[in-house]
Amino acid sequence: MFMARTTLDPDLPSNTVDLPMSDHPTLMPGANREDAVVVHVTRDGRIFLRNERISLEELPDKIRELVLHGAERKVYIEADIRSRYGNVNEVLERARAAGIENVSFVTQENPHQR
Repeated sequence: MFMARTTLDPDLPSNTVDLPMSDHPTLMPGANREDAVVVHVTRDGRIFLRNERISLEELPDKIRELVLHGAERKVYIEADIRSRYGNVNEVLERARAAGIENVSFVTQENPHQR
């Protein structure tokens, strides 16, 4: 599933994540919730959970903790368009290890498809 979101979190460096374009995005307002489980994958392989830089090893426990405190059982991944497939796949694997099967990739709406 994909969603369009045009603003990145202000605490991340402004050039950290360039989202891929989508011609037919699905809006997912849950990604904008304060308690949303949003994972950022930068082009250089850094991982952020919300605004906190973390290691892949920490990710499953941190996701479980957020869900225990009321977050939706869904992970939103904001992966830079130039991030390596392997890095994104590792995030998917860690989300599954945390018991999360519902994962969405955040994209930007393609302005040329309006």
